[in-house]
Amino acid sequence: MDDEFVVDIYYDNKYGTFIFNTVAGRSRCIFEEGTLPNEDPQLRLLRKESAFIYPDESMIFHVEIANLGFVTSTFWLGQEESSEFDAYGPDGMSEIDENGHVIVLTPGETKIKYIEIARPNAIADRYKFPPMQLFFKSQCEADMLPDYGDYNILPLANAVDDNGQPILKWIAPCPAVHWAAELKRDRSFLFNILSSSEDGADALSVTIFNPLGSGGNNVTKLANHTLEEIVFSYRQVGTSTWEKGLTQTPTGSIATMDYLLSHVKEDNYGFLTLDWLLEGMVQEGDYEIVVETSCGGSGPAEVQGFQETVITGTYDITRPEQYGKATPLRQDIIVGEEISVYFTEEVFCQTPLTFDIRVDIFGTNYSDALEDGTSLQKRELSVICEGRRIGFQLDLSVGIEVHAILGKEFEVEIGKIGNTSLSSLQDKNENPMDPLKGNIKFTKRFANLDLSSAATFFVINMENSTCSTESLEADSETIRDEIIAIIGIDEGRVKVGDKSCQLDSTIVAEVVIAPPTASRRLMARSDINSFDSASLFYILRDTLDGKDESQGRKLRTKMTTSYSITSMRLLPGKVDFEKYSTSVENKYEEDKLTKWGFDQEAVSRNYNLVSIDEDLRNQRLLKKDDTADNNKELNLLKENLRKKVQWLEQKLKKKDEELENRDEEMRKKDEELRKRDEDLRKTYEDLRKKDEVIRKKDEMLENEMMIINNIVK
Repeated sequence: MDDEFVVDIYYDNKYGTFIFNTVAGRSRCIFEEGTLPNEDPQLRLLRKESAFIYPDESMIFHVEIANLGFVTSTFWLGQEESSEFDAYGPDGMSEIDENGHVIVLTPGETKIKYIEIARPNAIADRYKFPPMQLFFKSQCEADMLPDYGDYNILPLANAVDDNGQPILKWIAPCPAVHWAAELKRDRSFLFNILSSSEDGADALSVTIFNPLGSGGNNVTKLANHTLEEIVFSYRQVGTSTWEKGLTQTPTGSIATMDYLLSHVKEDNYGFLTLDWLLEGMVQEGDYEIVVETSCGGSGPAEVQGFQETVITGTYDITRPEQYGKATPLRQDIIVGEEISVYFTEEVFCQTPLTFDIRVDIFGTNYSDALEDGTSLQKRELSVICEGRRIGFQLDLSVGIEVHAILGKEFEVEIGKIGNTSLSSLQDKNENPMDPLKGNIKFTKRFANLDLSSAATFFVINMENSTCSTESLEADSETIRDEIIAIIGIDEGRVKVGDKSCQLDSTIVAEVVIAPPTASRRLMARSDINSFDSASLFYILRDTLDGKDESQGRKLRTKMTTSYSITSMRLLPGKVDFEKYSTSVENKYEEDKLTKWGFDQEAVSRNYNLVSIDEDLRNQRLLKKDDTADNNKELNLLKENLRKKVQWLEQKLKKKDEELENRDEEMRKKDEELRKRDEDLRKTYEDLRKKDEVIRKKDEMLENEMMIINNIVK
C-alpha cells in the first residue's frame, strides 16, 4: 500500500496499555489524519464556456485533473447523481455519468480534459439548469466509504442567474406560437356573407396558442425577457409584400394586431384571440396569413423569431348574380339543346348540387299547373355546373315524350324552390344569391320541329369484355346490326359515329337515326320505315328496357350483352335548321357569354364552346348530298373554330404572362435566399476562425501548464 507512519509510543501505567500517537507519515485508502496523503486528487477549471450557446449546441469546459500525492493511484471522474446532463469527454471517453471514469495518474501527473455538456433533450422548453457537479476522487477510498476521503467537486457553469448563483444557460429560441381553433383544424379560412355580423364591421377571429402558457410562462411574462411582439400579417396570393393586420381595441381605436397589446387576455391554457378587421381594410380576394414572434437581436433565425406555418384562405362577401341572359338567346329551343345560365362569379358546383332546377312545360303532363301533372326536376335533367355557368338539357332518355312538348312554352326556375327546400344557389365561396331578388326565372318555347325530317342522336353503351381499339370497327358494325334488328328498319337509317372503349370493358358509341326518305313518308303508317326517327328511338329504348316487344323483328341472336342509351336529342332537318338557327347578332353575344362562363380548367378539357358545332358534326353522319348546305355548314364550323382558337390564344397569352410574373417573383426570392446563405456562410467562417484562435490559445495554455508541472517536479 506504500503507507508509512511515524508514531510516538507511550505506556499507560494506570491501565497497563500502550498509547500510539501518529505524528507523521504518508497514507491512503483510507487516509489517516496526521499523515500526508499518498494520493491527492486535484480538480480545477481552466476555461469555462461562453454564456452565449445556442439551443442545439453543446458546451465544452476545459478542466485539469492532477495527482499531487506520492504514489501512482487510480481515480474516478464523473458527475454527481443529482446532475441531469448528457456529458461526454471528446478526448475519447464515453459518457460521463454518476459511475465515473477510471483514470490512473502517477505522482505529480496532470491531464487536461474537455467536458462536453449537451442540453437535456427530455426538457424541450427549458434552457437554464443548475451547474453540473463534476467530481474527481480516489477509487479505492470511494469503494470503501463512498463519502470518505479526498473528494473534489467542481461546479461547471457558464452564467449566473438573477440572484448571482452559477447556472448552465443556453440561449432560448424566440418563443413559438401556433394556430388554434378552426385555423388549426382546417389549415385554411373562409369569410363570406354568412360570416358577416349585422352589428359590427367584418372581422375574422384569429386564435393562437402559446405552448408555454400552461407552464406559467404567459406572453406577458415572456415579454419581460426577450419577446418583443407577436404579430399577425397577411398578403394577397400572388404578391410578395406582407402587411400587418389591424384590429379594434376596446376604446374603438385601430391598432396593429400584436398579441402583446394590453387588452389581449391569455387564458389559463395559453390561448389568445384577436379580431382581424376586414371591412374597409382589406379587399376581397384570396390571402395568405401568418403569425410570427420577434425577439430582436442577432444570431440564427430561431433566436431572432419564430414563424408559424402560412395558411391560405378567402375573403369574399359578394353575392353571385345572373350575368346576361340565358342561352340560346333565341326564343325557340330545339328539344335536347343545352340551355345555359351565366353568373358574375364561379358557382359552388360540388356534388350533390346545392340548388334546385324546375322546368314547367305548359299545357302538358310536365306542368305543375295540371292536377295530375308534375314539372321536370333535376332527376329528369342532365345538369352541368362548372365555372360561372350552369347548363342543363332535357334527358329524353328517361321517358319524356318529344311529340308532347314540341311547340310548347316552358318556364325555367333555378334556386331554392319550395318552402321546405334546403337548397341554395351559391358562389364557390358559399355566398348565396340575394333572397330579396328571388330565384332565376325565364320562359322559352320548344321549337315546333317537323319530326318527319329530323334525325335523332343518342349515345349507346355496350358491355364487352374484349373491347379494344383494334376491335372497335367490328364492334361498331355489331352495334348497328343490333339496333337495326331490334327496331326492324332499313340499314341506311342507322349511322354509328365516334366510338371509344371505357375501362376496356364498355363500348361507347354515338348513333344517329336518320329521318325517313320522301318516298317512305308516303307509305302506309303501319310501315315502320315510315316512322320518324324519334318514334324509332322510343321503340329501341322500350325494347332494351323490356317494356315493348310489339314492334319490329326479334333479334337474330339472343341478347347476351347489356345495353343502355343516354343523351338523346333531335337534329332538325334542313328547313328547321335554317328556321331556328341563331342570328349573327345573337351568335356574337352567345359566344361572349360562353367564353365568360367557362373557366380555364373547363377549356383545357376541350368542352364545346358552341353546341351547334356538335349538331353540324352529327349532321354529316347522314351524308347529305346537298353541296350548298354542306358548304354553308362548313363555313359556319370554320368561323366557330376560328373564334375558339382566337379565344384560346388570348387565354394562353394571359396565362404565359402570369407565369412570367410568377417566375420573376421566384427569381427575386431565390436571389434573397442566396444573399442570406452568403451572409450565413460568412458568419460561419468568422466563428470558425474565432474557434481556431481559441483552440490555439488552449494549446498554448496546455503547453505552459506542462512546463510549470515539470518545473514543480
